Amino acid sequence: MKLNIFDLKKIDGKFLLGLLHQTVEEFPILKEIYAEEFLQEIVKDRYHFNNYLLWLLSSKEPYTKATWNEISKSLLLLIDSEGLIHFKHKLRSNPQLFFQSYQTELDYAAYYKGKGYLIELEPTISSGKNPEFKIETDGFKVYFEAKNIFWEEMQEMTALETQIQGALGKITDPYAFSIFYDPRLSINNVSDLRRFVINACRSIGKSESFPKQLFFKSNGIMLSKVVIYGKTNKLTYGYLGGLQRRQAFEAPKPEIIRKKISKKATQLPENEANVIIIEPGFFGLDEDTIIDALYGDEFYYKEGELMKSGRRKNGLYQPKQNTRISAIILSHKKFDNDSSFSRSKVVFHNPFANKALICSFFEDDRVKQLLPVTDETSIKMVWNN
Repeated sequence: MKLNIFDLKKIDGKFLLGLLHQTVEEFPILKEIYAEEFLQEIVKDRYHFNNYLLWLLSSKEPYTKATWNEISKSLLLLIDSEGLIHFKHKLRSNPQLFFQSYQTELDYAAYYKGKGYLIELEPTISSGKNPEFKIETDGFKVYFEAKNIFWEEMQEMTALETQIQGALGKITDPYAFSIFYDPRLSINNVSDLRRFVINACRSIGKSESFPKQLFFKSNGIMLSKVVIYGKTNKLTYGYLGGLQRRQAFEAPKPEIIRKKISKKATQLPENEANVIIIEPGFFGLDEDTIIDALYGDEFYYKEGELMKSGRRKNGLYQPKQNTRISAIILSHKKFDNDSSFSRSKVVFHNPFANKALICSFFEDDRVKQLLPVTDETSIKMVWNN
């Protein structure tokens, strides 16, 4: 049964709970994460906007089935590493942004467990800010930090959308509408946006044609487009048929990425091999942007008749700064052919790392690596393929 996240509020609670039961029966290890009481609670909460987990458990699509199949396999791999205890709370996160960030951590921990390493989740280190996990074998160990570096921005966006949904998700006028909001819309605008939508619904005449587009402004700036589709068929009140940001997330500038990764670096143990995994989420990040952030902004200059390029000395990787980072992985996950996921990885080695990691440690079918090559006068970064 295919559902979108906005269908959930229209489905009978008992029927919806039955769909959840089918999922946990199909993947029995999920019973350890989602007990009956928890399932009943999220069904009661189906009128809220942040229902990604509820949709994932109830929708019977290839994507959701592949997701639970992957999660189940990962949890089974990590049972003797206390994976169920560690991920129980994290995998109960309802908003999509948070759930998928925790899933990245689970994916990588299980990946290295499958390669034969001992796994310790949230190992204790002296800084007090424990990394996501540590892998170890025969005295060789590596610490991993796998949080999304745009966590704060995602929290702000989720908080704003929760406020919008709470204010507009159920009003007394029986119209279905969508909200397309500008990035400049803030929580302070939500109450005015609610009044705007209610007044718009109440001013609709009997002969009005749909869809009807309206524009919410504040101080002359257009902050939201409201599309009213018409009266709802089954509900006696209006509801939010969709909520979408009007502009795509802009790719962060290299200096922003440097600041965010630097904050992570200070939380890693000194004199150890450390890897930071960057999962962009909704933020577009390409290899060139990461290269500028890590190795310095690229600039061009003329030498004779030739144009040449160089890098400024403002990169994250420096001889005496951020040397506890061994490498950074840019990780992208993709749903393939309606049945499974693949993850591509780009590894950016730190030429000044206290503890460097060899190329073979990261080798995989979908991995490319930028490696340091040293000559008598300089260090150059070259791709492994």
